[in-house]
Amino acid sequence: MSQTTSEKPQDAAERREARAQHRRALLQTRLSLVSVGACLLIFALIAIFLLVFPRSTTSQIENRSLAKFPAFSLQSYFSGEFTSGITTFYDDTVPYHDSFKNMSNQMKSTFGMRLFSSFSAPAASDDDEAEATPTPSPTPDPFEGVAGREILSEFVQAGSASTEPYQRDYSAESNGTLEWVNNLLMVNWDNHWRCMEPFGGGGGTNYAAALNDLQSKISPNVTIWSMPAPTASSIYTPKNALEYVADQAECFDGIAAKLNSGIQSVNVVDVMKKHTEENIYLRTDHHWQPLGAYYAARTFAEAAGVPFADLSTYEGREHGLCRHAVRLLAGLPLEK
Repeated sequence: MSQTTSEKPQDAAERREARAQHRRALLQTRLSLVSVGACLLIFALIAIFLLVFPRSTTSQIENRSLAKFPAFSLQSYFSGEFTSGITTFYDDTVPYHDSFKNMSNQMKSTFGMRLFSSFSAPAASDDDEAEATPTPSPTPDPFEGVAGREILSEFVQAGSASTEPYQRDYSAESNGTLEWVNNLLMVNWDNHWRCMEPFGGGGGTNYAAALNDLQSKISPNVTIWSMPAPTASSIYTPKNALEYVADQAECFDGIAAKLNSGIQSVNVVDVMKKHTEENIYLRTDHHWQPLGAYYAARTFAEAAGVPFADLSTYEGREHGLCRHAVRLLAGLPLEK
């Protein structure tokens, strides 16, 4: 009788524990069903959004037309090009493409500014630099064998960039107007605001590998040239923001060191620093102006040993700009 009495509380405790475990399992099952249902609902809403809303066709931010739906053919289908094109189309033409891009940039701005302070690019040695950018040998007549030689009889050859003096070094000056907007650097120089994308650096390994691979597939008589284009942040970043921006000249030298010996490299950052007080870059866009493009092209022509007309022989014209890609990237209204 005493043994039966002592077992009853133990049995009751086991039953309570069993009921508690059953309730926990039931609650867990219900929560799992709710989670699955919520995920299915979200996926369904996304699918409806992508299928019903009109797809984007152009991007003002990227200044380009978005991907087109691929044309079907048996050859493209079996090669995988058709299905790959469909993937690219649906990925690139998301409805409200630019709005989502701006939203992404705003989210990235919460990550902090010290995104690029740890960059370190290998600099090319003197031997590499001399090999990458050969000094062209002077020729008595640069137009020998050029078609239309008579038309070029009044041609004025551009001077060498090596003889030009340096202009104002903005990177040596601190600027108290520095602001960061959506991970874009904004600074006021001489009552003019500039908006620039901070250069994040990188080793350029994929770029160098692509050029090296291309060289291996073409005739050895073909010369490949590499001339990365620097952005405005390489010139107009103030001293108090240099730790957030990687050195583009060092990065380009590092790329040149990775190129095969037959690939010629041109670094135009130093040339741009000789024209900092001229209109070589747009103030609210990441592209260089025609004048900046001229100095870069002249530097390439000098390295390649081909004729290039002096700036004085050009006719200057002005064109109004109504779109500024960096303003769009920053989520700022377009100028009118």
